[in-house]
Amino acid sequence: MVGLSGEGRKKHLKVTSSAIINIYVQPLSSCAMAQVKAAEKQVKVAEKQAKAAEKIKKAVLEDPFDYTPKKMVGWYDARQLLGTAVKTVISSVFGSYSDKREIQACLAKPDTYDYSHLNEAWVDYMSDTGDGFHSTFTMANLLSEPEREVGGYPTFKGDILILGGDQVYPVANRNDYKNRFRGPFDSACRHQYEQQKAANKLFEKEHHVFAIPGNHDWYDGLSNFIKIFCQERTIGSWLTKQQRSYFAIKLPHNWWLWGIDIQLEADIDHPQLQYFDKIAAKKMQPGDKVILCTAEPSWIFTSRNNDKTYDNLKFFEQRYIVQNGFELVVTLAGDLHHYAHYALTENGKTYHKITSGGGGAFSHPTHNLKDELKLREGKFKLQATFPTKAQSRLMALRTLIFPWFNLQFAAFMGFFYLLFAWLLQENDHAFVTIINQYPLDLNGFLNYTNHVLNIILFSPFMVFFIGLAIFGVTKFTDTKSSRTPFLWLLGLVHGCVHILNGFLLIRLCSSLAFSMEISLWRQIGVLTVALFVAGGLTGCIVMGTYLFICNLVFRIHDNEAFSSFKYSGYKNFLRLHITAEALSIYPIGVERTAVWKKEGKIYHPDQKVKTKLVDEVITIKTKKYEEAPQSVPVLTHNGY
Repeated sequence: MVGLSGEGRKKHLKVTSSAIINIYVQPLSSCAMAQVKAAEKQVKVAEKQAKAAEKIKKAVLEDPFDYTPKKMVGWYDARQLLGTAVKTVISSVFGSYSDKREIQACLAKPDTYDYSHLNEAWVDYMSDTGDGFHSTFTMANLLSEPEREVGGYPTFKGDILILGGDQVYPVANRNDYKNRFRGPFDSACRHQYEQQKAANKLFEKEHHVFAIPGNHDWYDGLSNFIKIFCQERTIGSWLTKQQRSYFAIKLPHNWWLWGIDIQLEADIDHPQLQYFDKIAAKKMQPGDKVILCTAEPSWIFTSRNNDKTYDNLKFFEQRYIVQNGFELVVTLAGDLHHYAHYALTENGKTYHKITSGGGGAFSHPTHNLKDELKLREGKFKLQATFPTKAQSRLMALRTLIFPWFNLQFAAFMGFFYLLFAWLLQENDHAFVTIINQYPLDLNGFLNYTNHVLNIILFSPFMVFFIGLAIFGVTKFTDTKSSRTPFLWLLGLVHGCVHILNGFLLIRLCSSLAFSMEISLWRQIGVLTVALFVAGGLTGCIVMGTYLFICNLVFRIHDNEAFSSFKYSGYKNFLRLHITAEALSIYPIGVERTAVWKKEGKIYHPDQKVKTKLVDEVITIKTKKYEEAPQSVPVLTHNGY
């Protein structure tokens, strides 16, 4: 039914209905009754599939709803920083008291999603999308293509699309879901439909999408996530099927795909544990292979300071997969916006942990990833990364031009230095006049410093202001990403450098302004403008230099450093192919995303979107085959 045209469905329903009538007019033996029930069930399934296909077709044919394409999120914009901080605090404090997963469990029946009748299945996996329009549209367009050859291998659009968390940035409100996720996906599918129509290649087929929530999806307590993914709506050419924020999918040839919801790194709720317990007990057999999808790569976080998230994941794996005799061969996660593949080979079998978070958000570095992870299961070795470690280090140089990418933050720093100068003037009304009497040499600078320190020490508010500034900058230090002691000292030095920078700028800018032969008010105006511009520029340079040194030397601030320049390249997704012989995973990467311009119903890129394999094709044989056939590539440890 999935591949039938509209006329084909009608004919199929007519034939099936005739079969039921013929059965009813005959004596109803037990065999005939069974046939009747089977035929009735088949008609109901066919009708449901026909309605779903029509729903998808209608959604694709309709013009995408009104939305506003957005630029990449400016994480250092003042309003963005404040808004995200507030949302994070609210979700962290109240999330445990209003866990919507328990409400889901009451309202939605537990269900599994069965695709085991397929001879083969294609599954796409992408995570961390819904950021800037161009990067999100590029990836949605790739997922929408009916087929694409990558590295010499023909691959096809997934029967199922798995979204691995953080479907929208920066927070999960209705407008961001509309403008940053739904809009680009709907437009990309409409674009693909028009292209296939022009090429006379239309093929009507039903595709489904499943999603697990990441931390950004949880910032509104899952309210919008549930509306979009748990109510059988369409997203482009995909139909949502899940009823809860977690799911179990039965795939062909004894493969299962489980998606779990970890709720802001906290826990796994009891109804969810019961759900997987029942599936394991009633619907699975020992030896079944499991692909586990979780919202974050907690195995990478084991090197962090006091991070226990991997303990929660390990408990779930042991209790619900390993102890039941199932085989966990692949764990997939997003959250980090790069590709990283770790593998452990033991007793002739290889186990994989893959991070694939390249769905559209800014790129994360890979050069700080450990070459080997010492986990409870053994030593997992790094096989490949995208971008490569060398490319990642080159990208880090962009932090040195921090002001270019963060004009709002530059304005904030300029205002900070103006406020600093104003407070000094307020405590000593002759401050500017006196400091301009000191010559611009070492002696003059020492006298200037002594004068400023006298003002500060005799002003409790100035002591509080400077102390608060240094404390805030020190708390900004990323002490969680490393077990290196005393990292907070880097933040302390960083804060002190900003204060010293303020001292120096006030002296130089006042000297410049009051050396001009103009009126006093104009001199004050020049001083204000000069201090604001120079403060914004130098303050950002101090911040960028700090992030650069910390990231390359001390291996911290991955998130803060790389979000500062919002690079939209190095995107990736996974395409899984399940056959009777093996599971093959194609890691597909895009080095540069395109800029798209709309003309009518078609979008035109400024450059051809080139894809490539960023790792060797990963092959895992089914339990029926002792070794993969030669036609299927085997895992090769690739250099990184």
